[in-house]
Amino acid sequence: MDGHIGVYIGNGEVIEAQGTAYGVVKTQLSGRGWTKWLKIPNIKYVNQSKK
Repeated sequence: MDGHIGVYIGNGEVIEAQGTAYGVVKTQLSGRGWTKWLKIPNIKYVNQSKK
């Protein structure tokens, strides 16, 4: 999605702003057309193991 940013929150879900008609919503990562990803510097990313 050119010029659009979402925040991945785990479990295949993303928080994204969809404009004034919808506001900020939680959506599924798959099927939304995301083409790129990045990690923001100075944020500690933790992998959680499933027990």
